[in-house]
Amino acid sequence: MGAPTASLPLRAGERTLGALGFRFARGHVFGEDERTFAATLGEQVAYALERARVYDAERRGRSALGLLAAIGERLARSLEPDAALRTLADLVVPKLADQCIVDLVEGDSVRRLVVVNADPEVQAAARVLERHPPVLGSQTPVAIAIATGEPQLVPSADNLPDHAYRSPEHRVAVQTVGISTLLAVPLHVRGRTLGALTFGWQSRVLPDQDTTQLAAQIARRVALAIDNSSLYQEAHGERERLAALMRQLPLGVIIAETASRKLLFANQRAQELLGPGASEHSIAGPHAELIHRALAGESTADMEIDVIRADGTPGIVSLAAEPVRDAAGEIVAAVATLFDLTEHRKREQALAFLADASVALTETLDVQHTITELVELAVPRLADWCTIDMLDHGEIRNVGVAHADPALARLARRVHERRPVRAQASSGVSGALATGHSQLIEDVPGWLAEQETPDEELVTMARVLGVRSSIVAPLAGHGRVFGALTLAITNSGRRFGGQDPRDRRGPRTARGPRDRQRAALRRRARHRPRPAAEPPAGHADAAAGHRGRRALPAGRRGRRGGRRLLRLVGRPESTTSSRSATSPATGPPPRR
Repeated sequence: MGAPTASLPLRAGERTLGALGFRFARGHVFGEDERTFAATLGEQVAYALERARVYDAERRGRSALGLLAAIGERLARSLEPDAALRTLADLVVPKLADQCIVDLVEGDSVRRLVVVNADPEVQAAARVLERHPPVLGSQTPVAIAIATGEPQLVPSADNLPDHAYRSPEHRVAVQTVGISTLLAVPLHVRGRTLGALTFGWQSRVLPDQDTTQLAAQIARRVALAIDNSSLYQEAHGERERLAALMRQLPLGVIIAETASRKLLFANQRAQELLGPGASEHSIAGPHAELIHRALAGESTADMEIDVIRADGTPGIVSLAAEPVRDAAGEIVAAVATLFDLTEHRKREQALAFLADASVALTETLDVQHTITELVELAVPRLADWCTIDMLDHGEIRNVGVAHADPALARLARRVHERRPVRAQASSGVSGALATGHSQLIEDVPGWLAEQETPDEELVTMARVLGVRSSIVAPLAGHGRVFGALTLAITNSGRRFGGQDPRDRRGPRTARGPRDRQRAALRRRARHRPRPAAEPPAGHADAAAGHRGRRALPAGRRGRRGGRRLLRLVGRPESTTSSRSATSPATGPPPRR
């Protein structure tokens, strides 16, 4: 007969944790007190076991949360996924597993990023494993996890198929690291698998549910970090390409944010067109109202605004602004484009001036009336002050003057009424008559200050008339220079040439291919027989011979007037639209 025994269940609430057994060497009869003691002892043991289980679960939970927090911090610290994943493997081993392998999908192959093992003596074998990633489409645990998107548990590494080993060296390395149990968890995010994390344990005990769930949590966080890094790299690349494109655009581009009401971006062209208004973060300047309208949801198309550009010169800009909305329809920003219309408007004014001047030149054969009309048309379209001087027997005679200020017009007429031609002159009217070249001085006061012997005529213009910038163009026809047209800017803020105001260069002339072609045409024209109606070469007034001519029919009047204007002003398109003055109209005046 066996020894007597007694058993009590260990219950904690509704859960049975086990049993408590008593065995006696010989027969024993439990008294009432003994039964009560045994029951009480069973209850205390059950509660102790439950407290230990709860404490262990809490400890493991804290450890898992700490591991997840550390992994999240490492992943968030770097936008380079490779570096973050290498440190992640160091965190997982040995807290969660004895080995961790990170594999990433790249195209049609797998790149094995890192293999970390807890045993420092098997690191050489771990390096061999790094050189042998799995093949997509094979029946290895990692390839199956990537293909199916489901975790793959391998109870024993001895059960791996032969094709899982890429070479004999690979088989030896797997046996050397001593991993028995494997768990391959896919890195799955947004419907695609980016790779897999493989956790390994030397023990043959299968990982419990908590360990499996923790591995899945780590894999999800890693997948999100890799995806976010990829999205950031793509967005950063797109932003850099867009920024490079906007920097190269001939248009100005500015972007303003709704939340802060500040500029987020202004390309180089916008800064050139708007000056300080585009270089500061706050929205300020003539464009501010239109930008604020766009931030409020109002679109603006082709609105012309007057600006002071970065070089200090006035300009005209066409601005178009549009609000930018997010997916919910909320306005998050405004984008504006700017197109410089300054030169376009100047060309329009020049063409309008040529058209009006052509009409004025063909309306009458009265030369004095035509000259008066011409100088009045030039002010203020082309300049603040315009004068025409003629060569008359070695002297310069003023035949027409116009100024935006009538009082200064009378003063200019008295100053330049009649004066001798200055020998060896290189600037001013005398210089144009002597050289036959158009002359441009963008900054007259600055240029004069740098000259050792300033030009007397320019000194008078700058001191008495307040000239800031000037162009002198010779009037030439039939092989001789017989006068000069002077355009000057005084106090209107404009400047000829569009040059940086700090560049104080003096008179300049242009000798391009077009100038050489024109010079050849003029040389051929000198050998043609002159019409009988033309005045003799030495006559004081070269235009006097036109008074006896018959008026042209209406159909031919505009073309003839245009040619007369070009002869009169010495090709103004080169002096107004280019940065340098025109080429010589003719050679120097003939000797008397």
